Amino acid sequence: MSLNEMGRIVYDDFHESFTLRKELFLEAFVLMPNHLHAIVVLDKTNCTIPKGTPHTYYPCECVNVGIAPQFQRKPKSISSFVAGFKSATINHIDDWIDVNNSAIRKFNRNNPLWQADYYDHIIRNETEYRKISTYITENPLNWNVDILKG
Repeated sequence: MSLNEMGRIVYDDFHESFTLRKELFLEAFVLMPNHLHAIVVLDKTNCTIPKGTPHTYYPCECVNVGIAPQFQRKPKSISSFVAGFKSATINHIDDWIDVNNSAIRKFNRNNPLWQADYYDHIIRNETEYRKISTYITENPLNWNVDILKG
C-alpha cells in the first residue's frame, strides 16, 4: 500500500500510540485504504488499576449519573486506546488540512473520518493467533476483492 498524506498521519499516529501507552504492544498491523487491522496486546501487568475495580473483558463500565446511565471507558483499555487514536488522527488530519489550505472538508459528526465502532476479538490460542496474523499480513493481497472497497 502506498500512503497519501492522511494515510501517513494515521500510520504514524497508530505507531506513536505504542510509545505513549506502555501497557500496549503491537504484534501485527496493516493499514488499508478504508480500514486497518492490528493485533494489539494489552499487558495488564503494567497497568495501575485502582483497588475495587472489577476485572472484566467488557470495554466500558456503566455508571449511573442522574436518570440515564452513561458509559465510561476504562483507563488503559483497548476502548480508550481506540478512542484516543481516532481522536488524535482527526486532529492531526484537520491540522494538515489547515496548513495545506486543502479544499477537503474537516472531520466532525456530520463528516466522520472513522466509523463509530470498531471490531475486536480476543485471541485465545496459538492457532487462532497464527490465522489472524496471516490474515493481517496478507490483507493487501486481497484488496481487489475487498467487499468494503468503495
